Parts: sequence; C-alpha cells; structure tokens
Amino acid sequence: MNTVKIGDAFEARTKTLIRKIIDNHELSINPAHCIVQEKVKYHSVKRKKEIIFDLSIEVRHPKANKPFLVCIIECKNLNKPVPVDDIEEFESKVDGIQEFQTKKIVIAKNGFQSGAFDTAKTLGITLIDVDEEGYTIVLYKPEKQFNIDTKQLEIEEELENAIRKALLPDKIEGLKKLSAKGINGIVVEFLKKIDSNITERYEKTPLDKVTAYLKEESSLKINDSNYLFDDSGSEQLGFYDVKKKAIYISPKVRNTVRFPFVLAHEIGHFILHSELKANQFTYDNFKDSEYSLFIQKNILVNDKNWIEWQANCFAASLLMPEETIIARLIDIQTKMGISKQGRIYLDNQSINKIDFRSIVEKLATFFGVSKISIEYRLESLGLIDRPALSDKDESGKEFLRTLSKISTF
Repeated sequence: MNTVKIGDAFEARTKTLIRKIIDNHELSINPAHCIVQEKVKYHSVKRKKEIIFDLSIEVRHPKANKPFLVCIIECKNLNKPVPVDDIEEFESKVDGIQEFQTKKIVIAKNGFQSGAFDTAKTLGITLIDVDEEGYTIVLYKPEKQFNIDTKQLEIEEELENAIRKALLPDKIEGLKKLSAKGINGIVVEFLKKIDSNITERYEKTPLDKVTAYLKEESSLKINDSNYLFDDSGSEQLGFYDVKKKAIYISPKVRNTVRFPFVLAHEIGHFILHSELKANQFTYDNFKDSEYSLFIQKNILVNDKNWIEWQANCFAASLLMPEETIIARLIDIQTKMGISKQGRIYLDNQSINKIDFRSIVEKLATFFGVSKISIEYRLESLGLIDRPALSDKDESGKEFLRTLSKISTF
C-alpha cells in the first residue's frame, strides 16, 4: 500500500470510530447535530481560498445554517515524529477560518518532535500520539478562553474524550496479576544477582548498589527533576518514563526518609511494567483502589490499581524483604527480652504499645525507611497479632484507614 493510501486508511478508520461513538449516543450532543467529514473544505480569509482538512466534526444547532463549533483534525501518518513546522503550518491554515469557533487536534502515529509540544501548548492545539508500541497520549490544553461559553467548553472536552476513546485501547496489555509472594520472589532473585549477602545474611538493601547495577546492566537512567506533574496537573514525587528508560525523582524527597520508597517504587515499575502497553489517558482515568475494612486489604478493581499496588509491593519487598524483616524482628525481640518472637502482639495494654513503638523505631532505623513504612510492612505480612476489632473500636479502624490511604511512604 502506498503512502497516500496508508494515510487515507488511517483517516477513514479515525472517522469511522469517531462516528460510531457519536451514533451510540456516548456524547451528550445529539448525533443529528454532529457531522463528521473527510477532506472537507473551509474558506480561509487570510489565504483567500478554500483549505482542505483531513477530518472535521461540525457541531450545529438544529435550525442554524452553519456550525457554532468545528473540531478540525489533522492526521499525520509519517514515518518519523511530527516536526514543529507541521504544527505551525496546521495552526496557520486553521487560523484563517473566521466563520466559527474552531478546536484544533493533531493525531500522529509516530509521535512528535520535542519542540512540537511547546509550540502546540502555546497555540492551544491538542496532540494525540497513537503509537501502537506504547499507546501514549500527549494533551496540551490552551489557556482559558473567556469569550467561549461554558456549554461550548463542555462540548470541546467531550469531543476530545471521544477521539481519545476511539483511537486508544481501554485496557493495559500484558499486565500480570502477580501476588505479594510472587513479587517478593522476584525481588529476592533480583537482589541475589546484585549481592547474595543481602538476602543470605539479612542485610539492609543498599540502594546505591541497586541503582549502579541497573545503570550498568539495563542502561536505566535515574535523574532529578525540578517539577513533576501528570496530565491532570497533580504534582508527583517520582515518575518512570518507559520510552526514555528513565526514572525521575522530585527534589522534594531527596535526603528525606521518603526517598528510598519513592525510588524503589519507580524501580518496581521498571522491573515489572516496562513491557506493558497502555495509554496515559486510560491509566490516569482509572479510579484509585479502595480499601475494605471488612477484609482489611485493597480492592484491586482495575489495571491501574494492580500496577500501583504491584509497584508498592515491589518497593516494600526491595527495602524490607520478608525473610530479612522477620530475622531482624526476632533479633530485636531477643535483645528486648520478649519471649514470643517472630510476631508482635498488639492490644490496648501500655507495655505492648511501648514495645511495639520501640520495635518499629528500631526496624525503621535499620532499614532506613519511615516508621509508617515498617508498620505497613508488618501489617501486610501478617506479623501483628491484634484482638478482633469491634464496631466500637474506631481508633483501630482509623489506623487501618490511614495505612490504606498511603501510596508513597
């Protein structure tokens, strides 16, 4: 198939999928009020001629003779990332249309050059990268436009979501539902490759050795970043970029007790999830996992829940391997003169609370992590024996609620 035919096929597929979503009433817009067109012409005042565009979605009121909003879509099926010049040329063509409000979207199958991102953001152009290897998406929203009414903004948002939904898969391919025991086993084998003494002698995991090994053997980059934000604008403490094979850590956690877990969490993504295929839009829009007080564990209802739980579980196992934490617990209890070793009995008696706090502090010092990380690890391994919680025991339930809300310790 020649280049022109391949491009036409890409456009035709895009049109079909978008039309299907509109016809299925998945938008609040009446399908009768939307027209999806290929190779449509619009008059440019600047160029004083008709300009042909790949695709457009016209939204019009029933009795109007022209649309009040046109979403103009450029499909780029290049064998290389889209350059800045193409983005600027697209903006120039659309800018000449002055009959109605326009929404600009560029869809590409091989990504965008780095400079294209900043240019698109400045010009208010939405970029969608349909990369079949990585299924990623880049979205740059323009600054608020105060001359557009709220309803129109809602329609623009719906159209963007419809296009994303049409072009990108809604599942994360290749995700294995690993158990906590399975992940711990992966970590133990990983640590043995670095230094068998870590697990055989129940030593503290040396993160400097871990990172040096990953850099040498896997070419993994670990960098600081001044600011880390996801697509929703929320600040992140750490991030693993699959395409660049790089981990970024916020300076906010450098030299703090949180740093080891944040780094280990991102290493978990590298080890467990590098081969996954997912688009960021799908991932970001999964709801976070909920915690059930009845069964005292996270309810993993979607792929994002599983991915984040696995990364957390990997981090806990890397920093506090199961056999190591049990061995160190027994050692501490022996030195404290506690007769029953290997488990912690915790009830409302003062002496047991004092012992518990002392054990947690000593373990946290040894492993170089926060006390809440130790408490969570002991809890998840079932090493804390508690009396059954009654409906009135709100303090115990609040402790479990606190642990359940923590995603990065």
